[in-house]
Amino acid sequence: VTAGPVDVTVTTPGGTSAPSATQYTYIDESAIGSITPSSGPLGGNTPVTINGKGFMTPGPAATGVTFNGTSDTSFTVVSDTQITVTTPPGGTAGLAIVVVQKPSGNIMSSDTYTYVAAPTISNLSPNSGPSGGLTIVTINGTNFTNSTSVSFGSNPGSNVTFISENQIKVTTPASTLIGSLGPVNVTVATLGGSDTKTDGFTYIAAPSVSNISPNSGPLMGNQIVTITGTGLADVNKVTFGNKQAAINPGGTDTEITVITPLHA
Repeated sequence: VTAGPVDVTVTTPGGTSAPSATQYTYIDESAIGSITPSSGPLGGNTPVTINGKGFMTPGPAATGVTFNGTSDTSFTVVSDTQITVTTPPGGTAGLAIVVVQKPSGNIMSSDTYTYVAAPTISNLSPNSGPSGGLTIVTINGTNFTNSTSVSFGSNPGSNVTFISENQIKVTTPASTLIGSLGPVNVTVATLGGSDTKTDGFTYIAAPSVSNISPNSGPLMGNQIVTITGTGLADVNKVTFGNKQAAINPGGTDTEITVITPLHA
């Protein structure tokens, strides 16, 4: 059975009439109404439900489903109004032409399912911060539309903000696990999949000071003082009271030298 116009003729013992001037049109009432979920990754393998009508009647029932011409990987006609399938790989991102195949005529829809490309991470700025978290990080890359989550190691970030398809912002969580200081992987997940930047962000311990030598000096300052402790390799500011000291080059993670400022 195929939808479309047909000629109408009348037959009597006297013969058969010529086709009528007006044809009769058969309308196939089968249709795809919606697909849930309505989007998924380019790689496919997403279980979806196709809702509509005419999947079994007029018979025979539907025999398959294609997405952009590629057959589904799993197919079940649940009822005349519902089919469950597993999507095949999409090929290209965007709206897919979905076809329910029927011996009596295919049912087609071009605006009910969207293939979404997976995100990619190019860089993070800044790419390091304190172990206590709360660092606002800008992540640059591609395909960040529909971003769902960002994680630092095993900890989820907060306040994920979509800026553009190529940029999102997120606030780092605290590095609370024992031994978690240092670099961690950063993962961005979207409806299209996920991407991980290996060692993308580094948690840095807060510095500590164990000794100052000498621990006294003139009011006019200008004295060289050695500060020992931990986490001093990336020091960018040392203050005496509310005055900033000059930092000498060549410091290490455990020792730096500075020149005392004038006392207020």
